[in-house]
Amino acid sequence: MRSMKRPRKPVHRYKSLLFPGIALLAVFAFWAAFDSPKEARGETKLFEYGGLKIEITNVREIWQDFSRDGGPELWKYPVYTVYPGATATVLEADMKEGGDGVLAADWAFERNGEDWRLDIVDGMEPLEIVPDVVGVFDPESSVYVLRFVRWDPQRGETVEVEKDGLKLEISSVHYVGGFTGNFDLSRPLEPYDTYYIYPGGKVTVLEAPPTEDGTARWELRPTGNEQAEVEPLRDGMAPIEFAREGSFRVYDLEQSLTALGLEVSDSDWAYWK
Repeated sequence: MRSMKRPRKPVHRYKSLLFPGIALLAVFAFWAAFDSPKEARGETKLFEYGGLKIEITNVREIWQDFSRDGGPELWKYPVYTVYPGATATVLEADMKEGGDGVLAADWAFERNGEDWRLDIVDGMEPLEIVPDVVGVFDPESSVYVLRFVRWDPQRGETVEVEKDGLKLEISSVHYVGGFTGNFDLSRPLEPYDTYYIYPGGKVTVLEAPPTEDGTARWELRPTGNEQAEVEPLRDGMAPIEFAREGSFRVYDLEQSLTALGLEVSDSDWAYWK
């Protein structure tokens, strides 16, 4: 006769695995919370120029820059600001016939370093846009048709700067230096430091005492463009983010001189050492 007793649940067989499993899950959750995100950010854009087609991922924004092609006319080309992990995939790339009848690349990627030129051909592997990838150029004319800037606020260091009562916090700094002076024959040479920062860096005003009449004593000014808008520096203002490359200076209105310089550049070698 079959027993009518209810069978015991075999909990004891798995009891020893319960707490280690919970602990492992907790460790995984902690790691996932602090691990850097791997998913793509930004948008995927198609760059086309002549017979060249490149698909670029993780695009934050596209803006225009200018250069001179050995003449009076300015050459305009796009600059793609991209997030980390961005790639450039060649979809089409025209070739040209060289003097010896051999096909040669019509375009090339420029990189910093000894292997600075990477010819662009159909079927090549996607190229990750790391900091040393500068852009795409025409080997025949040596002009850019496309340039890359990597936007990554995690790069570089954060430093605090104090100058005549002005206190700033500058992030994404990768170099400080460059002997630059306020040249005025009526007063002694006034040297100031230049801070080289990566795109995505910020300047936060910690202290900015005003003048006696209550107006801002310091201004952030773009260098080389007197018509550009200036930013008065005041206590409690929102941090100023630098998304694009460019040159700036913090100007002291009270002393009529530059307090410090700012160079926003994606290249580590864009300064003289």
